[in-house]
Amino acid sequence: MGLSLWLLPGTPAALITGFAVLTTVAIADFGGMRIDQARAVGGTTLAGLVVITVGVLAGDRLWTAVIASFIVTGLLTFVAVLHGSVASGAPAIMIIYVVTVSLGVPLSTLGPLLVGWLVGMAFALPLTLFVLPRRTTAPVRQATASALHALADAVRRRATGEAPDNASLEAAGAALRNSYFGNPFRAAGLSTRNQALQLLVAQVQGLLAAFANGAYATDLVRTPATVRLVTETAANLESISDALDDSRATAPSGLAVAATWEGQWGEAVEMLTRGPGEVREVSDMFPDRALGLAAVRTTMLARRTLGLPREDYSRVIGSHTIPEPMMPSVWRELKSNANLRSPWARLALRASTGIALAVLVVELVGLAHGFWVMLGVVSVLRLDPFTTLKTGALAIAGTLIGALLGILVIVADDRNEPWMWAIFVVAVFLATWAPGALGFMLGQAAFSLFVIIAFSLVDWPPELATVEQRVVDICIGVVLSIVIASLMWPRGLMRGLIRNVADAINVGTTLLNAALASLINGPTAATANLPGEANVAVIRAREVVELTLSSSKPGAAGTALQWQALLDHLRTLTVAGHLLASWSYDRPPIDQFAPELGNPLERECAVVTQTWSEVAAEVDGDLGSLVDTSTTSLDEVLGIASTMDLSSPEVADRVLAAIWGHGWLAMSLRAGQAAVVPAAPTTTPALTT
Repeated sequence: MGLSLWLLPGTPAALITGFAVLTTVAIADFGGMRIDQARAVGGTTLAGLVVITVGVLAGDRLWTAVIASFIVTGLLTFVAVLHGSVASGAPAIMIIYVVTVSLGVPLSTLGPLLVGWLVGMAFALPLTLFVLPRRTTAPVRQATASALHALADAVRRRATGEAPDNASLEAAGAALRNSYFGNPFRAAGLSTRNQALQLLVAQVQGLLAAFANGAYATDLVRTPATVRLVTETAANLESISDALDDSRATAPSGLAVAATWEGQWGEAVEMLTRGPGEVREVSDMFPDRALGLAAVRTTMLARRTLGLPREDYSRVIGSHTIPEPMMPSVWRELKSNANLRSPWARLALRASTGIALAVLVVELVGLAHGFWVMLGVVSVLRLDPFTTLKTGALAIAGTLIGALLGILVIVADDRNEPWMWAIFVVAVFLATWAPGALGFMLGQAAFSLFVIIAFSLVDWPPELATVEQRVVDICIGVVLSIVIASLMWPRGLMRGLIRNVADAINVGTTLLNAALASLINGPTAATANLPGEANVAVIRAREVVELTLSSSKPGAAGTALQWQALLDHLRTLTVAGHLLASWSYDRPPIDQFAPELGNPLERECAVVTQTWSEVAAEVDGDLGSLVDTSTTSLDEVLGIASTMDLSSPEVADRVLAAIWGHGWLAMSLRAGQAAVVPAAPTTTPALTT
């Protein structure tokens, strides 16, 4: 600020400089390695240049200021759906915009304001890179590597007939959960590698849960291909662990496991052609087939996490498909949330309406330093009226404390500018440290002291009127926030995010039904479209985990973990649907060679759907009536298969598809039965979270 005052005296450039450093260093949380942090600061710098220009151009007329504020702040709030550096930098950009548009300066001042912004960001860059702690994902990667090592050991023990070390698996799972859910700098955002790491963590948690739930408690069927598949799966998981732990290790490859996985199908078909006595043994091979498939998909995610190219599985798989896990897409995220059913769209409309209304009030009433009203809306507006009222009361109390301190500083200063600069250094520290360390009210007190002294230094000599204006403006901002929270979707964002989980469950059951129908009767258009829709729905449902983690409510991390566990079970349902849909294109429909097996599979699928529908109803707040979902059609499927002439490889192949298709239905059913819906959080974070 001192440098900007010296370079550009008589302009508000120093004010922009001060907010540039404070917001970028203290509010934005740019994660990742230094190169990622540098890119984030660079992107924030460019975005700041744009919004400052818009703010100056729009700020000289009432109607342009209101319209521009509605659009700009709405967009900046909406991009929070992308998380990562974009969402972290958006609050800083929003503060710079509201400061600029409220100044109402002529176009001739644009140059000094842009220079002031660049001066501030020139200081913010080295502070972010070399002073702040590095926000790395190393703890998450190391915990994932340790969990994979424990899984590899459990799979090796299975291959040799030993019991798994359950204590080791449980400890690895706890360490992985703590590294991810207890780490405020976990992977997030637009980086492909970070997004892949998030999915990899979920995949590994799913494997750990499978062992914990007894999915591999039965003895291994010791056919040559199955034993080889389990042995190669163990080696594959170990290689992924080594690569995540040491960049110099050999790159993991899923080709060997995929080739054996393909060969196991042929082995099972050959067993069935020998007679119906092999039917039960073939069915018992399914858990290890699912384990091999999970290992290949884990390898795909690990290679993306490590920045390695995709492998060509068509080289080793000729007749079946292993679909790659779908990654989040920026445009798909934005498009899927660009409607009023999206909680993020509603959040953006509430924020933009509140700030546009604040601009209108400031201009009509003629308030000095009107951006304080807008910042009051940003800091106070929560996603339900009660929490907004409570936060507003704390904001007013904190502002009064800060105002009192400001009065004491101004009176004691006696227009001694060096003394004021010394106090300013302390005020900046408090404004940065107090919100996290001392809570919202004292954070507001520290921020109020900061802005009072900042304005006194920029517009020397200090005046007590600045203190009065700060208190009045914050009170107006609180009132506007309460009005907006009471009138626009008072139930808030969390309800919408929880509803997204129910929607994802419903899309998942729709996919599973369509996929099974395609496997039995032949693929349809729904089979091609629904897997993508289900993946998008699950990605959208994951928002409840992130938002719960960002809440200041005690026990938020535990609640987030419960939601994540539910989503892990849901992933079993969607993966089953995705696989069955893909495999319906690989072979003729089951009905063509084994029509007797269609009905029991459809009844089993109906039970899975009913089970998950009960979970969706509970998520949506309707407990409903629990149904008996303990029945299974496996014995019926195996009984029918045992009476068929399986000497034809084509018939045996479709019978095998029915038996192992039932395996995926059974896994989905167990996942639905194990799913536990957590209690809905009652507090919601600020707009700038």
